[in-house]
Amino acid sequence: MIACLTAATLIGCSSSEPNLIAPKAPHGGTLRKLPDGLGSVEVVRDDPADKSGQSVLTAYYYDVEMRPMSPTPSSASLRSKERRNGTIALKPTGDALASAPFTVEGGIDGELSTTVGGKPVGVTISLR
Repeated sequence: MIACLTAATLIGCSSSEPNLIAPKAPHGGTLRKLPDGLGSVEVVRDDPADKSGQSVLTAYYYDVEMRPMSPTPSSASLRSKERRNGTIALKPTGDALASAPFTVEGGIDGELSTTVGGKPVGVTISLR
């Protein structure tokens, strides 16, 4: 009986209801939707063991169907709330854009900006 109730709860009452489960970030990062239905960006923070107190920020861009965006944006920048000197540049590396290692105290918070299809887009990120 409990198994039937659990299954009914998970399935829902109507087969016409949309699937509300968010897609999983393929690289274990944080997914953010891009404005105007342009797709999504997955932002990953890596803290290299050999660079104490530093992080690398990597951004993977996806189309609306969660396939790697083609063409991938050629650059991006993070305007960090914490950094006095302003922005952190992300440059192409494989199928993503990544920063050089930079000093971090705590979280990474700010506005990640790029151009998609000739249109400037930005998303707010907060990574711990």
